[in-house]
Amino acid sequence: MKKFNVIILQFMMAVMACNFITTAAAEANPDYYEQHEKGWHWYADPLPEKSAKNNAQDPVAQMTAVKQALQQALDQAVLNPTTQNVKNYIVLQNQMSERASHFSLMWQKVLLQDP
Repeated sequence: MKKFNVIILQFMMAVMACNFITTAAAEANPDYYEQHEKGWHWYADPLPEKSAKNNAQDPVAQMTAVKQALQQALDQAVLNPTTQNVKNYIVLQNQMSERASHFSLMWQKVLLQDP
C-alpha cells in the first residue's frame, strides 16, 4: 500500500509539473494559440530586399555608378597625381574599355545575324 501511495504521489507531481510548464509557456506568449498560421505546418517566406536587388538589377543605376566611379577616379588622379591614384584610374579606364570592346563585338555579331 505504501508503494502504491509513492507511485500516486510521483504521478501527481509529474502532472503538476507538466501543468506548470504549459501554463508558463502560455503566459509567456498569450497569443500563441490564436495564431494558427504560425504553427508547425506553415513556412514564413523571408521578405525580399527591395533596395539592394533593384539597384543590382537596374542597368541605368549600374551604369551611373560605373561612370561616377570613373569620373571620381579621374578627378582624384588629376587633383592629386600620386602613383596609386593614377593607377586606380587606369584600372577603371581599362575595365570600361573592355566593356566597350565587348559591346562593339556583340553589336557586330547581331548585325551579321540580323541584317
